[in-house]
Amino acid sequence: MCMEEITQDTVNTFLDDLRESGKTNMFEAGQYIQDKFGITKYEANRFLIKWMETFAERHDHSTERNEHLYTDNNVVEDWKD
Repeated sequence: MCMEEITQDTVNTFLDDLRESGKTNMFEAGQYIQDKFGITKYEANRFLIKWMETFAERHDHSTERNEHLYTDNNVVEDWKD
C-alpha cells in the first residue's frame, strides 16, 4: 500500500482493533503497522504517536465516564470500576 493511500483513520481503526485483541503492548505496535501497511518504521511510528495522542478524544474516555467518582473537592466518593 502506498503511503498516500494510508490515512490516519485507517491506521486508527487497525490500532483500535489491535488494542482490543490484546496481542501486544501498544508501545510496540509500530512493527504491526509496518507489517500491515508496508511502510517504514519512521512512518509507522508517526501514525502510532498520533493514535496515542488522540486516543482519549476519539474514544471519549474523558471525565464523563468517571464523573460520578469525584465531589467538588476532587475526593473519590465511589469507586466501582
